[in-house]
Amino acid sequence: MATNAGHIIGSWIRGEQEGAVGSWLSTMKETWKCNVDLTYEHTTERYEGGITTGPFFQSSYSRPTGSVQRGIWAPPDWIRDQLDLFVMSSEGFARQMKLELVDNTNYDYRACSIDGQRFDRDRLW
Repeated sequence: MATNAGHIIGSWIRGEQEGAVGSWLSTMKETWKCNVDLTYEHTTERYEGGITTGPFFQSSYSRPTGSVQRGIWAPPDWIRDQLDLFVMSSEGFARQMKLELVDNTNYDYRACSIDGQRFDRDRLW
C-alpha cells in the first residue's frame, strides 16, 4: 500500500481548450492533489470568454466557474500499474476511482489516467 501511495502522492493536472483566441474561448483545468496524509483535493476551473468586434466598438466578457471537492483516498495493497483507489468526499460520497500509472521512467511516473482521462504530474507541486 505504501509503494502505491508513494507513486500517487502529488498533484496531477489536465486541461482542455475550445474555440479560438480573438472570438469565443473556453478553457478547463482539472487537478487532483493527493496528499501524504491520504486526503485529497479535486478542483475544476472553467473560463468562458468572448470578444465581439464591430465597426465602432469592441466588447469582451469572461465567466469563471469552478468546483472543489475534498476528502480521503486510499490505495490498494497490490502493486500494479492499474489501481482501484477508494475515494470518499467530505460529504460522505464514496466511490472507486480507476487510476493507471503511465509514462514510467525508473518508477518516476510522469502521467496517469484517472477514470479514462490523461493527467500529467504537476512538477510545481
